[in-house]
Amino acid sequence: FHSKSLGEKQLGLVNGQDGALVQSVYFLVCFDNEGGCGGCTGTLISRRSVLTAAHCVDDATSISFGTALDMTTSSLSGEVRSGSSWLAHPDWNGNLSKRNDIGLIQLSAPIETITPPA
Repeated sequence: FHSKSLGEKQLGLVNGQDGALVQSVYFLVCFDNEGGCGGCTGTLISRRSVLTAAHCVDDATSISFGTALDMTTSSLSGEVRSGSSWLAHPDWNGNLSKRNDIGLIQLSAPIETITPPA
């Protein structure tokens, strides 16, 4: 069983102080248009909110999250949640070379094992 737990990235400077660790969550996004699913990551910004890219949510019909990912089966593990709602930036136009590739996802229940940045 090979799993990859949450990724951590050190930010440079935040408010003049050394940056805090930012933790990522893994999620699977399913699309109605071709019946397939793809993977994305995002940053937990509160216990129920995930900041991600607009291209991960703009055509989604369902979203599932996990705090770990089984690399052998591509299945989510750890704390698993569904997305209850999501939206892309209102000026996102589907062009990755343009601005506004940002999205927000509301989780169905809070993540308890991770403390988001203050």
